[in-house]
Amino acid sequence: GGKGGFSDANNLHGILFYDVDRGGGATYHGPGQIVVYPVLCLKTYTEDYHGYLRMLEEVMIRTLSEFMISGKRLKGLTGVWVDGEKIASIGVRIIRGFTMHGFSLNVNNDLRPFDYIVPCNIENVRITSMSKVMGKALNLSGIEDALIRHFATVFDMALETRLIAVA
Repeated sequence: GGKGGFSDANNLHGILFYDVDRGGGATYHGPGQIVVYPVLCLKTYTEDYHGYLRMLEEVMIRTLSEFMISGKRLKGLTGVWVDGEKIASIGVRIIRGFTMHGFSLNVNNDLRPFDYIVPCNIENVRITSMSKVMGKALNLSGIEDALIRHFATVFDMALETRLIAVA
């Protein structure tokens, strides 16, 4: 996101780079990562942009806890951290009171692409993933389910399940 944080090259090591208009600096999205882009009317949940960021962090901290990973906030930095390494990133933009973009949680993704950028505009930041912390690959659908439940709790939303017929 924004103008900084990555090489001017549009394609580096087979990775395409895009400039997007949101906060949070450069990030990488790839297979094995869970990316959530909620579209919400911000004032329904908080009047405060930073309050919204803290709510997104809380969703991920609760999700990590369910998998016995102790995610934490670091003072002055956005995102979620495990033992000083960033495991989850947030990049958001608010337009006319509605949220755009969102967060990513590193689960089973290859972390090497982060070496080609300055993640979140933080020099020398170390990136980790749930699989690296736990020493094994994880089932994405179980983590997605936990994220949805914790999102609903933090944002005080009711979950509804519907069956959809496929022709």
